[in-house]
Amino acid sequence: MTPLQQQIAASHGDLIRLVLASASDAQAIPALSALLDDMHDNGWSALTFTLRQRILPAQAQGEIPPLDDEDHAILQLIEYFEENTQELDTLDTHGAAQNTQFAGQALAAVVYAATQGEREALETIAELHQAADTPAARATSAALIRMIEGERAAETLSQDLPAEQAALIHAVLDALHVLEN
Repeated sequence: MTPLQQQIAASHGDLIRLVLASASDAQAIPALSALLDDMHDNGWSALTFTLRQRILPAQAQGEIPPLDDEDHAILQLIEYFEENTQELDTLDTHGAAQNTQFAGQALAAVVYAATQGEREALETIAELHQAADTPAARATSAALIRMIEGERAAETLSQDLPAEQAALIHAVLDALHVLEN
């Protein structure tokens, strides 16, 4: 799979799993139907209509609305995972890595802007710190604040963090290094 396909697969992993599960397990259909209802309400009408035609033909009738590029990519990924079910297990691993990378890039941009004195970025970091509701989240936001103050040692910033948050701190530092150089 291409990196873009991996990103799309990670973003829509729940949908892909439910579509595949509903093909062989009727008990998965109510969960898929509920997810499709939510997706439809959030603007995914063409894709949800197409999937209902495919998976739940008795419930959906009519002409298929035009699909956009992402809709086509999701449908292609569903077909890919139908043929390569063994790779479905790797979806979570790729998804977590992709999410960490993208979150790291976004947080690095905010940290970088805050180091430049941008008020909105400073307010965003302060709000993140105030919203932190677990010890790991508080430690992660504290690490971001220390980055704004100039700390760049990964071991110092990720000390005592769970693996997932430590990976995020490393991703932020990697992206921050690119922005600063």
